[in-house]
Amino acid sequence: MYRAPRIRRIGTIMRANRWVWAAGHAALCLVLLSSTARAKSYKSGELETKTRYGFGAFEARIRAAQGPGVISTFFLWKPGSEQAPSVPWHEIDFELGQASGDYWTQVMTPGSSPPLYRTEHGAAFNLPSRAYQAYYTYRIEWTPDYIAFFIDGKEVRRETDKNEFAPLFMTDSSGDTPASERMELRTGAWPALSNIFSWAGTFDGSTVPTAHFVDYVKVWKYTPNQANKFATVLLDEQFNSLNTNAWYPAQWTFEFSASDYVSQNVGTKDGRLVVALTTEAGAGILPSPPADVPPTIPTPPVKDGFVIEAEKPNSFYDTTPGNSKSQACGTTDVDAEQTSDPTGGTCNVAATAPGEWLQYDFTLNKADEYTVTLRIASAAAGTFMHLEIDGEDVSGPVQGPGSGWQSFVDALIPGVELSAGPHSARVVFDTGDMNLNYLTFERVSGSPNDPPPDPPPNQCLMSCDDGNPCTNDFCDAETGCHYLNNTLACADDGNACTSDVCSAGVCTHPANNALTCPDDGNACTSDVCSAGVCTHPANNSCSTASPCTGLCDKPTIFNSSNYNSGNLGTGAGCYQTTADLRGGVCGNLASGRKLTVNGTQMSCNNGNWASPLPAKRNGGYCVQTTAGNYAWAYFATW
Repeated sequence: MYRAPRIRRIGTIMRANRWVWAAGHAALCLVLLSSTARAKSYKSGELETKTRYGFGAFEARIRAAQGPGVISTFFLWKPGSEQAPSVPWHEIDFELGQASGDYWTQVMTPGSSPPLYRTEHGAAFNLPSRAYQAYYTYRIEWTPDYIAFFIDGKEVRRETDKNEFAPLFMTDSSGDTPASERMELRTGAWPALSNIFSWAGTFDGSTVPTAHFVDYVKVWKYTPNQANKFATVLLDEQFNSLNTNAWYPAQWTFEFSASDYVSQNVGTKDGRLVVALTTEAGAGILPSPPADVPPTIPTPPVKDGFVIEAEKPNSFYDTTPGNSKSQACGTTDVDAEQTSDPTGGTCNVAATAPGEWLQYDFTLNKADEYTVTLRIASAAAGTFMHLEIDGEDVSGPVQGPGSGWQSFVDALIPGVELSAGPHSARVVFDTGDMNLNYLTFERVSGSPNDPPPDPPPNQCLMSCDDGNPCTNDFCDAETGCHYLNNTLACADDGNACTSDVCSAGVCTHPANNALTCPDDGNACTSDVCSAGVCTHPANNSCSTASPCTGLCDKPTIFNSSNYNSGNLGTGAGCYQTTADLRGGVCGNLASGRKLTVNGTQMSCNNGNWASPLPAKRNGGYCVQTTAGNYAWAYFATW
């Protein structure tokens, strides 16, 4: 049974500290694929529960698919929402976007604006390492009183507004979600056709093939009269096999996706769900899941001294109530978020305003000279902060680098003389709009009477294998895990016209025009690679011309006079036959889209073609369609 896929968002509106997505002005069309449809170049997948759930807890351990524009998902969706406003739109999402390897949480409620009639309440978050580098546990709790999101057991977002989210807090006489408002649980991956989400980036196919891995999915019923409100297990899926009694794979696409959902790209391996993103030729090839090992999180570098995490001040002045960023980074008024700074630190201070300050208290056993480093980032260069030690400005204006909110640099303050005893370090944000990850105090030179520092501990108590075939992974007892890029061969993308080699730590597939590609069965064409694509140019040395010779490179051949194209898709198409045709029909072509038989345009208003048909060409007929909207356009012959 086909079920309608969700439509993606277009258009944004900024509201306070939340992104609220609103429907744009262009309608999105849903396309259900038939076995004969003109398919997209990439294939992906999604797995969906046959059960519709009400209030409960929904949890999965996921390692996301990798690549710019590639989005891994774990979400609740009310079937029929695409029919809004007649069916109110309900959805609660985790979306793992790969421009930065972080994630997005989303709550969708009915809206008043056409064509989608929905309002989206989104918020972006960071992870300690990239979502595609490690498994993380994603959890949604949906109750009559709140909707909450958790990462590895830490709450990162909670919504309780009974007005804004009223449709999702509805209850029936038993206190559960009304049957008409319950939702399916879904997980999978898809590539964005264009840069529709800035946080996800633009899909370019550079990391294909890639895959979305799920270790388990669990669902608990919400039972408010129990001490443990989520004690009743409704689903415990370990993916030792694909449980078709509980799940079904999607088989459709939507306008903003560069791929079709196909069932052969969804399967299980080694006790995990694998959802692959491949080329058309690579469909059905599922990679082995990587091991679930803790992510390697670096620590800020300091040789002889100490580190202060910015989000942990002893005192502070903040102009806005509450942490407007991530509750996982603190519940005071200091605004902090999870950082993606590769040098280390779990969280960074963000959303700073003019005059705000953070103070850190510490005590030194002896006097010494220090170099202080402020690890800072900003989106604009005209921003400033300064550092005070014991009330004295020791840095002067420190300017923001202006290269992005997560593009951190070191601002060094040398020659800071500190006496033995207690001290305070205060960072003052003169203009605001600067992020701070940490401070380091590194001694310039030690006394000859100082005892030698303790030897560094072995940093590699766990495996350093990151599951990436394009890096050589090894451990140094002092400095920890290292990952060196290699140039080995990597997973075949199924394209005969590309090489499959590691470059810059990722599997790439550069065009290789020296290769030959599969024969299209037409004796009048050559089969050569060009710009990474298998092409079939006309071969003028061929003495036997086909109906489409000179009109198209690679026609789809049908041998029977009774032929039904099925859904044509939105791309141009070419078909040929040497069968005797008596007539035909075509329809559903968008305005401006044409269909020709041997170069003569046919009427495509769902009526029969004019009789007689154009004369045979090279012993047969060449049927061509131009590209255009309405993927369900068709033609048939007899």
